[in-house]
Amino acid sequence: AIERDTLYYDEFTDDAKAAYCYIKKSYPGCKVGLFGLAMGSIMATELAANHMGDFIIGDSYVGNMEASIGKIEESYKKAITVPLSAASYNSSFASIRQPVLLFNGKYDTVCFADGSTFFNSNRVVSYFYKGGHLEGPSALGSKYFDRIDEFISNLDTSSSDGAGNEMHYAAILLVMVAAFCAAL
Repeated sequence: AIERDTLYYDEFTDDAKAAYCYIKKSYPGCKVGLFGLAMGSIMATELAANHMGDFIIGDSYVGNMEASIGKIEESYKKAITVPLSAASYNSSFASIRQPVLLFNGKYDTVCFADGSTFFNSNRVVSYFYKGGHLEGPSALGSKYFDRIDEFISNLDTSSSDGAGNEMHYAAILLVMVAAFCAAL
């Protein structure tokens, strides 16, 4: 049962991992990106920290678990629970080496991440838009998706097969969305 005062469950990450593994097995020649929206970025972070995902895209990315929980608790005037695994969330960013594209609303009061969040800021591209939480597509319109296309097209999408033959890859996005239950 899902409790309305629980931010997320470890099972959400387990489900995302199963979907990721299935996609990688079904499409072995493709790059698979992790697209995390708000609380869905928690799952993207946990997978990426375990060396899954060839790249990450996030909008309203949870860059600091405690700060996001504090803002949610303040807004909803109630305590929020998280699984025990959440205690190591912020430190997991140090393990992430994949290229990252972030969309940040200037008026988002809940979630924020930038290059410094990932300790490896030279692999992070951040776009700021005039908007709030998860308002990237409405604030940027088609430019939102153009920036995603540009980011993916600038990734190293080719490699050698070991025999000197260059192989090109398509990119597949695994989108993770987790709605905070108190908001429902």
